[in-house]
Amino acid sequence: MFKIEIFSQKHFSKVNKEFLNELKQIKPDSLLFSFSRQLILKYFKYLLKKDGIIIFITKNKKIYGCLIFEKSTEDTLNFLKENSILVLKNLLFSKYFIDKIILINIVINWIFFNKRVSSYKNNIIIIAVKKEMRGNQIGTKLILFLKKNIKQKIYVMAYANNILAHKFYIKNNFKLAKNIKYGLRKLKVYYYK
Repeated sequence: MFKIEIFSQKHFSKVNKEFLNELKQIKPDSLLFSFSRQLILKYFKYLLKKDGIIIFITKNKKIYGCLIFEKSTEDTLNFLKENSILVLKNLLFSKYFIDKIILINIVINWIFFNKRVSSYKNNIIIIAVKKEMRGNQIGTKLILFLKKNIKQKIYVMAYANNILAHKFYIKNNFKLAKNIKYGLRKLKVYYYK
C-alpha cells in the first residue's frame, strides 16, 4: 500500500545516500535532485522555513513519487543564488552525466536570460514519479493531497514540448494561464482553482 508522507524535521536523519539515489531515479534531469546530501538538506530546511511543502509517496520505505511546493517562485531562485557556488561545484563534480547536461543548460539559460519571469505564489516546483510506476495514479494522489492542503490558487510550469505533463495537468483540472519564455526555454504556466 502506498503511503503519503510530508517531509518534516524528523525526516532529516533519513536523508542518506540511498535516499538521494531514489530521488535521482525519480527525476534524473532535476537540478534539485542532483544536490549533494549537504545541499539537499540545506534546501529542504530553507524551503520548510519559507512554508514550502515536500511530499513523498512511499511503499516499503522506497520513494515512488515526490512533489515539492514553494510559497513563491522567488524562494527556490533565492536559494540557488545564495548557494550558486555550491550548486555549480556539485554539478561539476557529480558522477552522473545528466548533471553535466543540467550544468550546460544552466549556463546557456543564464547567457540568454533576458528578463525576470513573473513571480507566482503557491508554485509546484517538481512533481515526479518513478518511470516504471507511471500510470498508477501516484502523481494524481500527490496533486489531490496538495489541493486538500492548499486552498489558494496553485501554479505549475512545464516545458512547452512536454506533452505528457500538459495532459497530466489538464486531467487534474489545471487550466493554462499563459506561455512564457525563460532564457531559451519555452514554458506553459498552469493554475488550479
